[in-house]
Amino acid sequence: MIAILINTTWLDVDPNTRISFVVNNPAFDTEVLQGDYSYPFTLPATPTNNVALNFNNHPATATTQWISKTPCQVFDDGVKILEGEIYLDKYYNNAYECHINTGLARLTEISE
Repeated sequence: MIAILINTTWLDVDPNTRISFVVNNPAFDTEVLQGDYSYPFTLPATPTNNVALNFNNHPATATTQWISKTPCQVFDDGVKILEGEIYLDKYYNNAYECHINTGLARLTEISE
């Protein structure tokens, strides 16, 4: 099961949430890959997520306290698989549309 940690808060994640990615071993790469990767996902608007995401479900705060570049970690069954920065893209239908940006260097550090 996917778990997401922002600062010291574990976000509420729907059990059906999936984040897809492919890890390539740089030792077998013939080309240099550069850039960041982005992983989109949806979070439910629960009390825990509302606090962690600065109440961006409320119109009064949605334009002044938007989440961006907030450090986060993603775990799968207790194993850290991603480390990067979470961005809140939009809020609708009682859910937060987010994405995590992570670079190749971060993936290499985590895999060691």
